[in-house]
This record gives sequence, structure tokens and C-alpha cells, in this order.
Amino acid sequence: MSGEHDLLAPGILRPGGIWTIIGSDTGEFAVALSKLVGPDAEIYVVEKSERALEKVRRDLARRAPAIHIHCVRADYMQPVDLPPLDGMVVVNVLHQVKLERQQGVLRHLREFLKPHGGRLILVDHEVRKGSLRVRYPVNYESFEYLAGVAGFVEMRRIAALPVGLSREIYAALAVRGE
Repeated sequence: MSGEHDLLAPGILRPGGIWTIIGSDTGEFAVALSKLVGPDAEIYVVEKSERALEKVRRDLARRAPAIHIHCVRADYMQPVDLPPLDGMVVVNVLHQVKLERQQGVLRHLREFLKPHGGRLILVDHEVRKGSLRVRYPVNYESFEYLAGVAGFVEMRRIAALPVGLSREIYAALAVRGE
């Protein structure tokens, strides 16, 4: 199993549904998500870059050809034409957003999810201090607070993987309450 699979698996209750994936590193996470939700699911990959979308298309055509994939070139912070989602995977997005805007981003993403149970799985770096790579860090504790204020419930850390000697990537789950 891949690290991406291990991060996402605890947040996915059952195969099927309508999911989206947003953020950097979408290719490997899209493949992992496709294997977890199975061929009856639909996956929307939202990406600003046409080059990144094309790479995801090729990867999924080769590695998960049975999946119903929709590649949407769009800025996730603008209105995006998506059906109500059962789930959303957000990879390395929040740490690119200034601290004062992170809550608004989560509130915006929450609106794409189905009320009463739509699931957001956040994947990010567990660091407290910013760097060139992780400008505005969102460790799990910060995410839990931001998600609660943005209207999510049932937040919990679901997985973590080491990266390097002193850092890790974590996955957290938050559920849309209403």
C-alpha cells in the first residue's frame, strides 16, 4: 500500500459516492482515492493548471481506468460547478493560504459538501513554524480549531506518516454538520 492510501483510508467509510480532490500532489492521491472509493464512485479533480490536470488524466487512465474521473480546470476558491459531494480530499492547500484567510477557505470548501455528513479529509504537514515550502503551517491542532469555527463537526486526526527525520504529514477528518 502507498502512503497516500494509508493517509486516506481511515476517512472513507464505504466505496462509491461523489468525491473531489483539490491541491498539490493530486496525482498520487487521486490514484489512492480511486482505489478506496472503487469503480462506482465519481471523482472530480479540481486544479488550476492544465498541465497538472493532464498528468492526472494520464496517471488515472493508466493506473485506475475503471474510475469515473472528471478533470475540472478551476480555482477552488471561486464558484466551481460540482454536484453536492460525499467527500473531499484537500492536499497541501491550507499552508499556502495566509493565516487570516484559512478559516474562510474551509468555510468555502464546506459548501461543496453534502449537508449532514459530507466528509473533508485534509492532508498537510505537522509543523508549527513556517518555511519556504510550508509558508503558513496548519498543524492538526490549528486545523481542529479552524474547522470547528468554519462549521465542521467530528474533527479528528486519522493518520500520519513520517517525512524526513523530524517531520510528518497528517490526515485529518472533518464532517459537515448541517
